[in-house]
Amino acid sequence: KGVVLQREKRIQDPRNALEYRVGKLLGSSSDRFNFYECEPMSEKGRPCILKVAQTKEVNGLLDKETFLLQVMADYALSLESKNTGKKPYNYGSFFPSPIGSFIPEGQDGRRVSVIGFPRDIEVLSQLVPVSALAQVDRVWVDPRTSAWIVGKLLKVVDFAHAQGISVGSVTSDNTVIERDLHGVIVFDWTRASHHGEGRVPASVAGKELSNVAEIGIAALGG
Repeated sequence: KGVVLQREKRIQDPRNALEYRVGKLLGSSSDRFNFYECEPMSEKGRPCILKVAQTKEVNGLLDKETFLLQVMADYALSLESKNTGKKPYNYGSFFPSPIGSFIPEGQDGRRVSVIGFPRDIEVLSQLVPVSALAQVDRVWVDPRTSAWIVGKLLKVVDFAHAQGISVGSVTSDNTVIERDLHGVIVFDWTRASHHGEGRVPASVAGKELSNVAEIGIAALGG
């Protein structure tokens, strides 16, 4: 159907000639995107994900996501530069790093984006959706685990709201964790919105904070 990335070993950003090695297909998001293992040729060993638009109609969502991720990354760095405490804020570890967004040759005008993760994530299999914890690995679904998931998820949602950005998808499927490092990452931001005047409407903010509590319950298997 022309919606799956052709199995080239590499893909190139035509704007700057940067190349990426493309690995196996990881999955898809309904009728919007396909996800592949990916590695920048300039940073070998760094695990990334290549998101491929299934149709040109969703190209703009990848562009928007890249823009919002960069806005948050810049803000996180700004806050860190002003941090006078002993512990870093680490806001940038709660969402993917925007590495690139471009339309490669041979993909029928469909956009792709490359997202990365914190440097201490060595392999993508370290990242597990909260929904999978509740369904498969009940050993880790205990009140203590649920508490740190909720605490860190509240931190990233509040961080986004402070910039006038609503996440758009605060769900257990869209929340992935790194269990050994107690890391929490909101994976997909294509449903996020940037609200005027830098303020998320109270009804939207309240709903997303309520969803955080629901994720905590889901992590417990509820």
